[in-house]
Amino acid sequence: MKLFKEDEIFITERPTTLPEIHKEKVCREVCQTIISNGWAYTDSIEDIIEDIKEVNWNQDAYYIAKDLEDCYQFNIDASFVMYLDGVDNKFRRSLELIVKEWVVANKITPKYEIGQKLELTKYILHLNIGDKYNINTCNLENGTYGIGREKIISRTLSFEEVESKFKI
Repeated sequence: MKLFKEDEIFITERPTTLPEIHKEKVCREVCQTIISNGWAYTDSIEDIIEDIKEVNWNQDAYYIAKDLEDCYQFNIDASFVMYLDGVDNKFRRSLELIVKEWVVANKITPKYEIGQKLELTKYILHLNIGDKYNINTCNLENGTYGIGREKIISRTLSFEEVESKFKI
């Protein structure tokens, strides 16, 4: 499945948020599941999409379900809550696919090799500037390194972030 159109201009920066067209696609899939399981108050995907877009997905699935029940008369039960618990993964997987396409389209390649020791020169949360870290893994598909001390991976970072915040 091609995530980009042939005539689409590729961005030079790594995608960090899901484009609207892909959010819409995931929302439609979610809405179809909600309707087919009888959890919705209507069979109109368009109405449910509008409701789903209003949801704060940064909260527990039970509270999301409760909001949908209280505000939009959804028919919630335990299976609905369990389903909602995995919806954020659908959005995350969609973004991961876009990143993989971006890596290929922009010919992103690693600058460092596994085993190289690098010094952190710019701030990264929970890492200390001046400390040495190893490149322990390299994921060409996602354009990421696994970095850490010795053989323990403490962080997965994009090629771009490692190249801009570390030195040999």
